[in-house]
Amino acid sequence: MDTNARRRLAWLGIAAILVVAVVGLILVLTRSHRSVADLIKMLGSKNPHVRAKAAKELSKCGAEAAPATEALSRTLKDEDLKVRYYSAKALSNIGPRDSIAVPGLIERLRDPDPEVRHFAAKTLSKIGPEAREAAPALIAAVQGNDPQIRYFAVKALGEIGPDARTAAPVLRAALQDRDPQVRDAAVGALRRIEKKGRG
Repeated sequence: MDTNARRRLAWLGIAAILVVAVVGLILVLTRSHRSVADLIKMLGSKNPHVRAKAAKELSKCGAEAAPATEALSRTLKDEDLKVRYYSAKALSNIGPRDSIAVPGLIERLRDPDPEVRHFAAKTLSKIGPEAREAAPALIAAVQGNDPQIRYFAVKALGEIGPDARTAAPVLRAALQDRDPQVRDAAVGALRRIEKKGRG
Protein backbone atom coordinates (compact mmCIF):
# COMPACT_ATOMS: atom_id res chain seq x y z
CA MET A 1 0.00 0.00 0.00
CA ASP A 2 1.46 3.38 -1.03
CA THR A 3 1.75 6.46 1.19
CA ASN A 4 -1.27 8.24 -0.32
CA ALA A 5 -3.51 5.23 0.27
CA ARG A 6 -2.41 5.04 3.90
CA ARG A 7 -3.13 8.74 4.34
CA ARG A 8 -6.60 8.37 2.84
CA LEU A 9 -7.34 5.48 5.18
CA ALA A 10 -6.11 7.49 8.16
CA TRP A 11 -8.33 10.44 7.25
CA LEU A 12 -11.30 8.14 6.73
CA GLY A 13 -10.67 6.66 10.19
CA ILE A 14 -10.57 10.13 11.78
CA ALA A 15 -13.74 11.15 9.94
CA ALA A 16 -15.52 8.00 11.14
CA ILE A 17 -14.52 8.71 14.74
CA LEU A 18 -15.81 12.29 14.47
CA VAL A 19 -19.12 11.14 13.01
CA VAL A 20 -19.60 8.62 15.82
CA ALA A 21 -18.75 11.28 18.43
CA VAL A 22 -21.21 13.81 16.97
CA VAL A 23 -24.00 11.24 16.69
CA GLY A 24 -23.34 10.13 20.28
CA LEU A 25 -23.51 13.72 21.53
CA ILE A 26 -26.79 14.30 19.70
CA LEU A 27 -28.27 11.15 21.21
CA VAL A 28 -27.15 12.15 24.72
CA LEU A 29 -28.64 15.63 24.37
CA THR A 30 -31.87 14.24 22.96
CA ARG A 31 -32.20 11.77 25.82
CA SER A 32 -31.42 14.54 28.34
CA HIS A 33 -34.12 16.87 27.01
CA ARG A 34 -36.62 14.05 26.74
CA SER A 35 -35.78 12.96 30.27
CA VAL A 36 -36.32 16.45 31.71
CA ALA A 37 -39.64 16.71 29.86
CA ASP A 38 -40.73 13.35 31.26
CA LEU A 39 -39.69 14.35 34.77
CA ILE A 40 -41.70 17.57 34.53
CA LYS A 41 -44.77 15.48 33.70
CA MET A 42 -44.02 13.21 36.66
CA LEU A 43 -44.05 16.25 38.98
CA GLY A 44 -47.77 16.50 38.24
CA SER A 45 -48.46 12.93 39.38
CA LYS A 46 -51.05 12.29 42.10
CA ASN A 47 -48.59 9.90 43.74
CA PRO A 48 -46.22 11.71 46.14
CA HIS A 49 -43.55 9.02 45.68
CA VAL A 50 -43.53 9.68 41.92
CA ARG A 51 -43.34 13.44 42.46
CA ALA A 52 -40.47 13.01 44.94
CA LYS A 53 -38.59 10.72 42.53
CA ALA A 54 -39.00 13.24 39.70
CA ALA A 55 -37.79 16.13 41.84
CA LYS A 56 -34.83 14.05 43.06
CA GLU A 57 -33.79 13.20 39.50
CA LEU A 58 -34.14 16.84 38.45
CA SER A 59 -31.89 17.82 41.37
CA LYS A 60 -29.14 15.77 39.69
CA CYS A 61 -29.50 17.49 36.32
CA GLY A 62 -28.09 20.88 37.32
CA ALA A 63 -28.67 23.70 34.83
CA GLU A 64 -30.08 21.22 32.29
CA ALA A 65 -33.23 21.07 34.44
CA ALA A 66 -33.91 24.80 33.87
CA PRO A 67 -37.10 24.06 31.84
CA ALA A 68 -38.52 22.53 35.05
CA THR A 69 -38.17 25.77 37.08
CA GLU A 70 -41.84 26.69 36.87
CA ALA A 71 -43.03 23.19 37.78
CA LEU A 72 -40.54 22.96 40.66
CA SER A 73 -41.75 26.33 41.93
CA ARG A 74 -45.19 24.77 42.28
CA THR A 75 -43.95 21.58 43.97
CA LEU A 76 -42.12 23.71 46.54
CA LYS A 77 -45.57 23.98 48.13
CA ASP A 78 -46.21 20.23 48.07
CA GLU A 79 -47.66 18.59 51.19
CA ASP A 80 -45.00 15.88 51.02
CA LEU A 81 -41.70 16.72 52.73
CA LYS A 82 -39.54 14.80 50.27
CA VAL A 83 -41.13 16.57 47.32
CA ARG A 84 -40.47 19.97 48.92
CA TYR A 85 -36.93 19.00 49.85
CA TYR A 86 -35.90 17.76 46.40
CA SER A 87 -37.73 20.62 44.67
CA ALA A 88 -35.76 23.14 46.72
CA LYS A 89 -32.53 21.23 46.07
CA ALA A 90 -33.23 21.04 42.32
CA LEU A 91 -33.89 24.78 42.12
CA SER A 92 -30.68 25.44 44.02
CA ASN A 93 -28.70 23.30 41.56
CA ILE A 94 -30.40 24.93 38.57
CA GLY A 95 -29.55 28.39 39.90
CA PRO A 96 -32.61 30.29 38.64
CA ARG A 97 -31.95 33.86 37.53
CA ASP A 98 -35.49 35.16 37.54
CA SER A 99 -38.22 35.74 40.10
CA ILE A 100 -40.56 32.88 39.17
CA ALA A 101 -39.45 30.72 42.10
CA VAL A 102 -39.24 33.50 44.69
CA PRO A 103 -42.74 33.29 46.26
CA GLY A 104 -42.39 29.56 46.87
CA LEU A 105 -38.87 29.97 48.21
CA ILE A 106 -40.07 32.62 50.67
CA GLU A 107 -42.59 30.12 52.02
CA ARG A 108 -39.92 27.45 52.29
CA LEU A 109 -37.75 29.71 54.45
CA ARG A 110 -40.35 28.90 57.11
CA ASP A 111 -40.49 25.18 56.31
CA PRO A 112 -40.47 22.82 59.35
CA ASP A 113 -37.54 20.92 57.81
CA PRO A 114 -34.14 22.66 58.22
CA GLU A 115 -32.72 21.15 54.99
CA VAL A 116 -35.60 22.61 52.98
CA ARG A 117 -34.98 26.00 54.59
CA HIS A 118 -31.29 25.65 53.78
CA PHE A 119 -31.86 25.03 50.06
CA ALA A 120 -34.46 27.81 49.91
CA ALA A 121 -31.97 30.33 51.32
CA LYS A 122 -29.19 29.01 49.08
CA THR A 123 -31.37 29.34 45.96
CA LEU A 124 -32.40 32.89 46.87
CA SER A 125 -28.72 33.78 47.20
CA LYS A 126 -28.28 32.86 43.51
CA ILE A 127 -31.18 34.91 42.14
CA GLY A 128 -29.93 38.40 42.96
CA PRO A 129 -31.99 41.63 42.69
CA GLU A 130 -35.02 39.74 41.36
CA ALA A 131 -35.39 38.23 44.84
CA ARG A 132 -36.07 41.65 46.42
CA GLU A 133 -39.51 40.64 47.71
CA ALA A 134 -37.79 38.00 49.85
CA ALA A 135 -35.85 40.61 51.83
CA PRO A 136 -38.16 40.62 54.92
CA ALA A 137 -38.11 36.81 55.13
CA LEU A 138 -34.34 36.76 54.66
CA ILE A 139 -33.88 39.33 57.42
CA ALA A 140 -35.81 37.02 59.73
CA ALA A 141 -33.67 34.07 58.58
CA VAL A 142 -30.46 35.94 59.42
CA GLN A 143 -31.66 35.98 63.03
CA GLY A 144 -32.35 32.23 63.13
CA ASN A 145 -30.42 29.45 64.84
CA ASP A 146 -29.01 27.59 61.83
CA PRO A 147 -25.60 28.99 60.73
CA GLN A 148 -25.90 27.65 57.17
CA ILE A 149 -29.26 29.34 56.71
CA ARG A 150 -27.94 32.56 58.27
CA TYR A 151 -24.98 32.45 55.87
CA PHE A 152 -27.06 32.05 52.73
CA ALA A 153 -29.66 34.57 53.93
CA VAL A 154 -26.92 37.17 54.47
CA LYS A 155 -25.45 36.33 51.07
CA ALA A 156 -28.85 36.64 49.40
CA LEU A 157 -29.44 40.08 50.95
CA GLY A 158 -26.10 41.23 49.60
CA GLU A 159 -26.96 39.95 46.12
CA ILE A 160 -30.28 41.81 46.19
CA GLY A 161 -28.37 45.06 46.61
CA PRO A 162 -29.87 48.46 47.48
CA ASP A 163 -33.42 47.10 47.65
CA ALA A 164 -32.28 45.23 50.77
CA ARG A 165 -30.98 48.35 52.54
CA THR A 166 -33.53 47.84 55.34
CA ALA A 167 -31.44 44.79 56.26
CA ALA A 168 -28.42 46.95 57.13
CA PRO A 169 -29.00 46.91 60.95
CA VAL A 170 -29.37 43.12 60.98
CA LEU A 171 -26.31 42.72 58.76
CA ARG A 172 -24.27 44.95 61.07
CA ALA A 173 -25.34 42.76 63.98
CA ALA A 174 -24.26 39.72 61.92
CA LEU A 175 -20.73 41.13 61.92
CA GLN A 176 -20.60 39.76 65.46
CA ASP A 177 -22.09 36.37 64.55
CA ARG A 178 -20.48 33.38 66.26
CA ASP A 179 -19.97 31.73 62.85
CA PRO A 180 -16.99 33.14 60.87
CA GLN A 181 -18.61 32.43 57.49
CA VAL A 182 -21.63 34.47 58.48
CA ARG A 183 -19.41 37.33 59.65
CA ASP A 184 -17.47 37.34 56.38
CA ALA A 185 -20.67 37.20 54.34
CA ALA A 186 -22.07 40.14 56.33
CA VAL A 187 -19.02 42.26 55.47
CA GLY A 188 -19.48 41.53 51.76
CA ALA A 189 -23.24 42.07 51.87
CA LEU A 190 -22.93 45.48 53.54
CA ARG A 191 -20.34 46.56 51.00
CA ARG A 192 -22.56 45.58 48.05
CA ILE A 193 -25.66 47.21 49.51
CA GLU A 194 -23.87 50.44 50.41
CA LYS A 195 -21.83 50.60 47.19
CA LYS A 196 -24.86 50.05 44.97
CA GLY A 197 -26.91 52.39 47.10
CA ARG A 198 -24.39 55.20 46.52
CA GLY A 199 -24.38 54.45 42.79
